[in-house]
Amino acid sequence: MNSKVLSLFLLSSFAAVSHSVVMWDEGINGDLSGDRLLPTNLNLVIGSNELIGSTGNTGTTDRDYFHISLTGGQKLTKIYLRNYVSADDIAFIAVQAGTVITEDPTNANVGNLLGWTFFGTPQIGSDLLAPMGTGSGSIGFTPPLTGSDYTFWIQQTGDPTDYVMDFQVVPEPSSMAALAGFALLLKKKRQRAA
Repeated sequence: MNSKVLSLFLLSSFAAVSHSVVMWDEGINGDLSGDRLLPTNLNLVIGSNELIGSTGNTGTTDRDYFHISLTGGQKLTKIYLRNYVSADDIAFIAVQAGTVITEDPTNANVGNLLGWTFFGTPQIGSDLLAPMGTGSGSIGFTPPLTGSDYTFWIQQTGDPTDYVMDFQVVPEPSSMAALAGFALLLKKKRQRAA
């Protein structure tokens, strides 16, 4: 593999890190699950993963529950709040390790949540993952999230609320090192063959 091809290969591999997708848009894909025991399964890619949703109380509270799996050396480093539109100042987001939210939303024990935080207009452009890790009374964590299964709970008990969140996923350093090592091995193999 000549140096130009190797450079192109590595460049395209690293470009995947900045990949951006809309992983769910309630306006297109339908409402996220309102059942904490059957959350919507969302797939994450390396890079930016946008979630476009709405929650609020229009007679009944519309809660959003979704599950993610971090696989293949992925780690969730940040959740940016990209937009928030509501007459209500504050909404709620929580995360729990596993494939469901075990807590009944009408009588939740925050001690069983991995983390939680409030969010609203003042947090637009800010990371929500770090404050979630320090949610009062929760188990707590320090980002990034690694491992496998996490389930999120978003709700607004007041006025309808539209939100856009950006889940930032990066490969673990070992994954990037393996990719670079593979490219180097290919280069050496080609040099020996030449």
